[in-house]
Order: sequence, then C-alpha cells, then structure tokens
Amino acid sequence: MARGGTYSVIGYGGTVTVPSVALIGEEKSIKANLVGSSSDLYELIELHAAGRIQLRSETHRLSDINAVLDKLRAGEVTGRAVLVPD
Repeated sequence: MARGGTYSVIGYGGTVTVPSVALIGEEKSIKANLVGSSSDLYELIELHAAGRIQLRSETHRLSDINAVLDKLRAGEVTGRAVLVPD
C-alpha cells in the first residue's frame, strides 16, 4: 500500500495485523464496513478484473450450515462462505 493509502475491509472474516508504526509513519489507514456501497462493489469488481486483488470464498453444503455458522462465529472463514444445495 502506498504512503497515505487506505486498506479497505468489507465484510467478516480474516485478521488484519499491522504494526502501528507502519500506519503512523506512512500515514496509512484501515477502513472497515459490513457491506459496502454499490460504488465499493463496482470498484472491487474492477480491481479483481485487473488482477490487483484476489477474492476468497469457500463453498459448503447447505446441510452443513450449523458447522459453517460456528466457523463464522469463530473467525475461521476467510472471504465469503457460500452455501449450495445438497
């Protein structure tokens, strides 16, 4: 991330670990929100299409929903958890 840049987190999952000196010294910031706006979604799709970011998802059977919810609550889902019919 460039000096003065912003790291955006949209949705749940994963962990962000950054030494505070890295944020302060280079005037970087972390911004987080639950869903994001439609313009955030458009920008996300554009960044992915350009190969600048990697989208992460996990696919689970619908019958495993309780186990998936347990993983989500424990912070063990990185990206999106997608449920598909059995």
